[in-house]
Amino acid sequence: MKRTLSVIGLVGLLVVAGCKPSLEKLVVGKYKGSITETTAPTTSKPNDVGAALAKGMMDAMSSMFSLELREDKTFTLTAIIPIEGKWSISGDKITMIAEKFMGMTKEDAKKMAASKGKGNPNDMDKPMVGIVSEDGMTITMDPQDKSTTSMTFKKEAPPAK
Repeated sequence: MKRTLSVIGLVGLLVVAGCKPSLEKLVVGKYKGSITETTAPTTSKPNDVGAALAKGMMDAMSSMFSLELREDKTFTLTAIIPIEGKWSISGDKITMIAEKFMGMTKEDAKKMAASKGKGNPNDMDKPMVGIVSEDGMTITMDPQDKSTTSMTFKKEAPPAK
């Protein structure tokens, strides 16, 4: 009898463990972004007005960042401007490939940026990569450079029904 109960308990545990949704399904939803400084300020001044201003600007900009990952593997990232594209997951890494910027194709957006001398148009070809938490509630973006800031997206609670 004891052995039968152990086997039933083990089977029940395997069924429950096997029912956990994949990370690919867990990440679908809407997220709010935030920017944080990842290195200590380089100033030693106790009341650095410039640092306070920079932090205030980062906080204000954070309120403009959002991300929506849809089941059909498309996304919209709003980081001052809307960026649309496709996403994929491998392990805990999410990769987003931009296809449209402000409603324009990548090629048109590159031409516009080049004509205005704004940034490096080839940066639009770089995938955006992030690490997804095990529960799918947080995505921490890889800055892909020597940046001193980090962008994190936290999943919003679904609307009450």
